[in-house]
Amino acid sequence: TKKTPPGAGSRYWLAHSYEARHAAGQEPENIDKEFLRLWYRERCDPYKDAEIPAAPDDLVCELSRRYVLLYELITGERFDFEAASAASASDRPGAVAACLAGL
Repeated sequence: TKKTPPGAGSRYWLAHSYEARHAAGQEPENIDKEFLRLWYRERCDPYKDAEIPAAPDDLVCELSRRYVLLYELITGERFDFEAASAASASDRPGAVAACLAGL
């Protein structure tokens, strides 16, 4: 993976396709939350709006999938879903873990 410089935000791109996509003028393949930020930008202004809509479960699941992949690429270890589920007290992480169980 490639990461943006410090202070530039958290953008993670897949190193294996980065150079070719950049050379072709294409956006690099990413594993970050940019898609979720864009979803919010289309629906609200989190800096001005009093109420922010909840992200749909499918977007939360996709974000979780991306961060699990990022964790595994960086650490070289498999993500421990059982330990992560045990550490969480809310219902949403359980639902996200269930949708990610097929990874």
